[in-house]
This record gives sequence, structure tokens and C-alpha cells, in this order.
Amino acid sequence: MDMSAYVLGRALPAPAMQLQACVESCAGPAPPSFGLAELNTLLTSWTAAELRDAIAAPPKTPLTPFLSNYISAMIELACEQRSVRVPAWVRAVEPLPEPA
Repeated sequence: MDMSAYVLGRALPAPAMQLQACVESCAGPAPPSFGLAELNTLLTSWTAAELRDAIAAPPKTPLTPFLSNYISAMIELACEQRSVRVPAWVRAVEPLPEPA
């Protein structure tokens, strides 16, 4: 790894860290719309490899059932668009009892 790659790797957050930050902002006290919009931007900008890295582990932040379903649906769509396998933690999200 050359010096430029090392510096860029330290300066730019990894996709998994970016995903976690978006999920945290969605679960914060502010309305989740900005965090969800940022997550949409990330999901549409990532390559298949970056998406795989980002979604390998489930979010660490506790989410409401609505947000958990919303974020999982966004991830499923991104996976479909990039031909990436949907992770088990996304498939394990309980559906809402009624559509929202």
C-alpha cells in the first residue's frame, strides 16, 4: 500500500462506519428524514464491493420496528440493484404488523 492509499484510508470513513453513522442519525432525537436521505445517497453511490462491506454486520444502534423495516427495505433494494446477496440480519427483521 502506497502512502496516498494509506492516507485516504484513514481520512475517509469505511462504508460500514458510514452506514452506522447514518443509522445513528436516524435513531436520534431529530426526525429521521435527513439520516434516511443520507443513507439513500450512500446506498446508491456505493459499488457492489462497498455495499457488501457496509452491510456485513447489523447496525449497532437500537431501532424502532418502523425504522428497522425502512432501513432493511432500503438495503434490500440496493442489494437487488447491485446483485449483492441480502445479509441474514436484513432477512431476519420482523415485518410490521400493519403497513405503514
